[in-house]
Amino acid sequence: MSPDTVRRLVKQYRLTGDLSPRKCGTKKKSILSKHEEAVIDIVEAHPDLTLWQYSDKLRDKLGINVSTTMIDRFLKQHDISLKKKYTGAKK
Repeated sequence: MSPDTVRRLVKQYRLTGDLSPRKCGTKKKSILSKHEEAVIDIVEAHPDLTLWQYSDKLRDKLGINVSTTMIDRFLKQHDISLKKKYTGAKK
């Protein structure tokens, strides 16, 4: 064990009285969670849009820039499936 590790553990014990490992990282809230109702309203009003189009709409309506990946994760967390309407074969 390196001397720096020992110093860090001693300092941690003096401050907290505990030697358990610290938590890694932080739990960041998604920017979409702040606008949850508005995002769901947009998705329900326009169920046939692509993720790119949702990204553009969110930028235009709410002024937030979000990636398609973030939108996809948000929709999965809320059990929202994007299904295109079947229009039938063109003749």
